[in-house]
Amino acid sequence: MKQPICRLILVWACVLWLLPTAAFHMTEARPAPAWFDRGVIYQIQPRAFSADGKLRSAAAQLRHVRDCGAMIVYLLPVFKMDALAEKDIWWSPRQIKSGFEEPKNQYCIMDYFHVDEEYGTDADLRFFCDEAHRLGLKVIFDLVYLHCSVRNRIFDAIPDAGFRAK
Repeated sequence: MKQPICRLILVWACVLWLLPTAAFHMTEARPAPAWFDRGVIYQIQPRAFSADGKLRSAAAQLRHVRDCGAMIVYLLPVFKMDALAEKDIWWSPRQIKSGFEEPKNQYCIMDYFHVDEEYGTDADLRFFCDEAHRLGLKVIFDLVYLHCSVRNRIFDAIPDAGFRAK
């Protein structure tokens, strides 16, 4: 199993070494804004950041984040998660071993347009962002579109795309 992977890596290494670098740099990328290039980022996972795990509680602590020198808040996923019930198909060995009967995976997004009730409401997210901006903080969302639930509406268009081969 390791040989094909090693061969693939070797082939790509040769291709990348042989291709002129100009082919990859046809145009210059626009420069990152200074706040992003030089900014201090503070990652927030609401479950661990506040006592109740809610966005409103997290917003109340943003002043402390700013006072620590952060300029950017990197907010882990807070969007509507899918609590997949089919353990034998969808749960990882870690989830099963945890003993929790319904551990929601924040990277198993069912709806990217609404906040999961575990974290509050859509209005709470707006309040969080408004409070961050009022304090001079930027907010970056962790959006991983390939980590969505098979019950996400994207699979209405491609129903077989999310199923694993057995």
